[in-house]
Amino acid sequence: MKVKCFVTIQGHSVSEEIRLFKVDSSSETPYDDLLAKLIDCYKTDTCVFTMTWKDEEEDDIVVSSNGELQAALEECPGAPNSNLKMKVTVTVASKTKKRMSGGRRRRYRGEQ
Repeated sequence: MKVKCFVTIQGHSVSEEIRLFKVDSSSETPYDDLLAKLIDCYKTDTCVFTMTWKDEEEDDIVVSSNGELQAALEECPGAPNSNLKMKVTVTVASKTKKRMSGGRRRRYRGEQ
């Protein structure tokens, strides 16, 4: 199944990025797999990723485990041939000053 992630990076000038990932819905660790792809995409392991999706009642449901993502994948309308839309908020640890997109370094005010 495909997971479309609308990614917002806290404190970053880019308002939102859209990323599309393929997730094996039969995997026992779909959350770990998706998290690994996000970490690889943003080239950091010092960020906190908060993921949510909207259920059929339009409530934002937080996903923070394999079981929760598996439930979201199962409840997605049209599964397994549709996209699960997720909102991902990336909070960068205070010591991480690398630019998140593209892997290039950007200087921040006060940085030597």
